[in-house]
Amino acid sequence: MDSESPVLKKEASPLQDKSDNLTSTDEISSPASESTASNLQDESDDSSVPIWVLRALAAGRTPLPCSRPPIKTHGMHIADSGRTIRESSYDSQETEVEQPPAQEQKQTAKGKDARAFVTIAPIIHHRIQRKKWKPDEIESLIRMREDKMSWVLIAKAFSNRTTASVRQTFFKYRAQSHGMESGEN
Repeated sequence: MDSESPVLKKEASPLQDKSDNLTSTDEISSPASESTASNLQDESDDSSVPIWVLRALAAGRTPLPCSRPPIKTHGMHIADSGRTIRESSYDSQETEVEQPPAQEQKQTAKGKDARAFVTIAPIIHHRIQRKKWKPDEIESLIRMREDKMSWVLIAKAFSNRTTASVRQTFFKYRAQSHGMESGEN
């Protein structure tokens, strides 16, 4: 070991040198510093431990896990045991869930494969294209409502018009039609 130069010693592990310096300056070292130093020496031998883990341990912190915990799954089926369990990413408790009825268990492999590829068609709401109201339609709409007809009957009288659009048009043009009638007299 005398053949090693001091430069190579420093490059080997800056954390080891720092912890050695701390213990060497104090003749009486605390048990915590000894355990940290021994942990660093044990873990520094293992090259698979990332440097940030070593730094966290040297600072007296617990390093966080490298990756995110697995995503929670519900109702996962285990083929070997034939039972269904719920798994959580944070605890390892297994909870048995009711088994499916016998009809579902006796399905053939072909039926299971066919069900796996079923896609649900997206729900498409077809909008009725807007048509402008003609002046004579507006007049008849206002007359019908003033004669106390229901909105549903009025909407049926106008094809391709909804009850909501009929009501909206009535309230929009009612004031204008009353203004025109009073202006005619």
